[in-house]
Amino acid sequence: VPGFGDPAAWLLLVGLAPGAHGSNRTGRMFTRDKSGDFLYPALHRAGLCDRPDSTHRGDGMTMTGCFITAAVRCAPPANKPSLQEQVRCRPYLVRELALLDRLKVIVPLGGIGWDATLRSLATLGYKVTTLYPGPDGLPELDALKAAVSERTAALFITNPEDTGIFNPRIEDFIQVVHDAGGLTVYDQA
Repeated sequence: VPGFGDPAAWLLLVGLAPGAHGSNRTGRMFTRDKSGDFLYPALHRAGLCDRPDSTHRGDGMTMTGCFITAAVRCAPPANKPSLQEQVRCRPYLVRELALLDRLKVIVPLGGIGWDATLRSLATLGYKVTTLYPGPDGLPELDALKAAVSERTAALFITNPEDTGIFNPRIEDFIQVVHDAGGLTVYDQA
């Protein structure tokens, strides 16, 4: 199942794989599965897609500023892709990352999405910088400015008690990384 969304996206969501009873049948990521039942209404409320319900690939849904993809491109047995499947599918994610040249933020969903994202960014020559949140939920901007440079993926590590992804300063964080020519990658733990 191919990725879906706005080719000029600033936000990329990277899932595990198409759901056997959703995306694999409909031909669009997170469509007609439990994840999509939550995801598309949230994206609609955020103004990133034009409707709250994705029913099938040809339903006319449009995304604005957002692209959705997965680490693995076909539904794996028991929803657990083998390492071989992950490696075989990685070139698709690498190519999408290369083509999505306006990305500012990547949100990998789950460990396999996280691993595929980091490995794909490394393939494209990104240096990976990990930044942990300070007391207000975000890394210190001075430390961030010192760590981030051209072709850097700044990994923003959150924890379950942290509301950093909703922190009002998040726009400052994204802007610093973007101004340096880098990407922000969230671990939504």
